Parts: sequence; C-alpha cells; structure tokens
Amino acid sequence: MRRLVFALWGVLAFLAVRADAATLFDTNPAHPWNRLYDALQGTPPSSPDRFPSQQRESFPDDAKLSEVIAALETFLKNHAEKLIRGTVQRAILQSLVWATFDQASDPTAAHQDVRDQVAQRCAEVIRRLALSDSEIDALPDNFTATVKAKTFASAFDESHPDTAFLPPDLLTGSWVLMSGEWPDPAAVQHVRTVQGRSQFYVFIRLPGERAATFDYLRELATFPQPYVWNSKFTSLPYAESPVGPNPDLPQFPKGTAVALLRQMILPNDQGELRITPITESLQMRVYTMDPKDVKCCDIQSQAFFVYRLDVAGLFRGRDGLVRSPFGESPTPLPFEPRSAILADPGCNDCHGASGVQGLNTYTHRFGPPRHTPWFEPALPTNEDRDTLEWKKRQYNWGLLRGMVWAR
Repeated sequence: MRRLVFALWGVLAFLAVRADAATLFDTNPAHPWNRLYDALQGTPPSSPDRFPSQQRESFPDDAKLSEVIAALETFLKNHAEKLIRGTVQRAILQSLVWATFDQASDPTAAHQDVRDQVAQRCAEVIRRLALSDSEIDALPDNFTATVKAKTFASAFDESHPDTAFLPPDLLTGSWVLMSGEWPDPAAVQHVRTVQGRSQFYVFIRLPGERAATFDYLRELATFPQPYVWNSKFTSLPYAESPVGPNPDLPQFPKGTAVALLRQMILPNDQGELRITPITESLQMRVYTMDPKDVKCCDIQSQAFFVYRLDVAGLFRGRDGLVRSPFGESPTPLPFEPRSAILADPGCNDCHGASGVQGLNTYTHRFGPPRHTPWFEPALPTNEDRDTLEWKKRQYNWGLLRGMVWAR
C-alpha cells in the first residue's frame, strides 16, 4: 500500500510539473522562454557519465533535435534574455541550458556535428543569462525559508516515522559536515552524476549532543584496521576492490541520521563557478533500528525523506522546497533534462549495507581506496573548493570557458 501511495503521488507530481511547464515563465505558452524550457525538457543528447549500471548512449530523433535547435535559435535571434529580468528565472533557465550543453559536448559520443550545433547555441544562451556575483548571492535560500515557514516538523518522531521533518539546525547545529577523500568532494559519485553542476553536502548526526557525533568520528578515524580482504575480488577482479570495509567497524547507534543537501552551481557573468543559495534537493535517512541487528539491504530499518525544489512555487514567492515521493522513479527537477536523471533505486543499491558500512563517504565503495580513511568533520569552504575544482578539471567546463569567456 505504501508503494502504491508513493507511486500515485509520483504520477500526480509529474502531471503537475508538466502542467506548469507550458506557462512556467510566462502565461503565454509560446513565449520564447517557455518554448526553450519545454524543448530542453525532452531528451537532449545524453552523457555516458553515469553509474555503471545506467550507462547508455541515446540521441533524440530528428524531429526532437529540430525542436531543440529551433527553440535555441528563436531565443538567440530575438534576444529573449531581455524579456525576463528576474534573477531566479534566469538562474533556473541557465541551469537547464548548462545541463544540455554538458550532455551535448561529450567528445567521445556519436553525432558530433549535431552535438556541436546544440552546444554552440547553448553556450551563447548561458552567457546571456549569466548573473553577477551580487545577483547570485541575492538568490533565495529556499531551505531556510521552508524551515522558517514551519511547513514540516522540526525533528524526527520515532512514533510517527513517516511524518516529514526538516531540521532547522542542519547547517549550524548538531549535524556534522563530513569530508571526502581529497581531492574529491565527499559525495563524489553524486557530483559525477550531475557532471559537477551541483554541490553536495553530506551530514551525520548521532543521538544526543554534537559531542556524541564527534566522539564517534574520532573512534572511526583511529580504528586500527578499517579494511580487510574482499573475497569477491578473486572471482570479480574487474568489478570489485581488493579490499572492503571491515565488518567489525564501530557502528553508530539507532537514531543516527544522515543527510545529503544539494545546492545549485552556476557560472557567473565573468565565467567563474559559483555555489548559489538555491537548494535543489535534500535527502535524509534515519536509522530506526540498531545497525548491529540489521542485515544488508533491509529497507525497513531506515526512514527516508526526500525534498525537491518547487520551481513554480519559488517563482510565485512560496518556500520552494516540497516533499517528494520516495520510490523508484522520482519526478525530475523541473530544470533538468530527463535523460540526466537517474532512476532512484531507493538508496539501497548504493547505501544498503547496514549502518556505517553504507556510508560511502567513509567506505569509498566506488573504486579502491587510496589510503586509510580519515573520517573527520569538514569545513564548508573546503568542500566547496573540492567540488568546484572537480568541475574545473572536466572537459566540458574547459570547452564552455573557451567558447564563451576566452574571447
């Protein structure tokens, strides 16, 4: 029944997004901004930068490509960037066009001639929509606004585990920001999935005061043998790391919570990357059973909460962060191409191991670890630096800089 409710919720959310899409920026569906938004919400050129199980190469048919290129051409020819001056609207559309540019500019994919046509037009639209640093700083902080509105409870209720909550102290209180394995950001696999266009902050909180979380992190950091031989490596050396997390790692207790906060990144009008105040999504998991008593991949041992950016609501002055159904096929963010969205596996595909074994920021499940894990609190400035530097090392960012800002 729970899955059926979430499935119906997902269908209704998708229909609501499509209903808003036609008149998102203007009441006229034929407005150049609405036309471009709708065209890019289809199936633009995909990128192979996905989880291994999701890798595929697709390309829209000629009719869809013609629609994308025509919408870009109309926007550029009519200088449609001058029609709407609202910084929030410009940020959302620029983010969508940037996602399409990154997918189209894959140098290893087929159909390079058509990809170039899409990428060149996207690059110019990105330049025209770019905001100044002061405009980016003034974008709405929809997470804080939603917390202040008290739309959701402020704390997890163990007796009502399905009741949504937003912790007001996520950024400043008992939650502790986690660091990655330098030079990579903490949630590097999520960063890869969106090709570095978002910043992901990973938080953990143990029951009790902030000191309890610090004590646990110190215990993990000084554990003498964090890795042991991975028996699967013998038969699957091409897919498995030779070592894996020690099953005897210290476990955190029941009631521990982890969170993944995703914030939008944009290029400013000088061609520099900036992290914006706009929260694109928040995912939280609360361990409702003692991890020591849980077998791998038992979804009933955790309570899941997913919140996503409500673009239409943000445009209309509402809080702009709504609860999203947790299931296998989430509604895409309204400013992302659908081919850029991974199906939500319920978190279990990647985080199904019990307790700390499922915290990939610590265990480094995706690829062999480079050194002994050092699981310590992070500074937001360091995490921001690591994510932005990751994006700057990517081919598509260098291409965009060269096409637009190196003139």
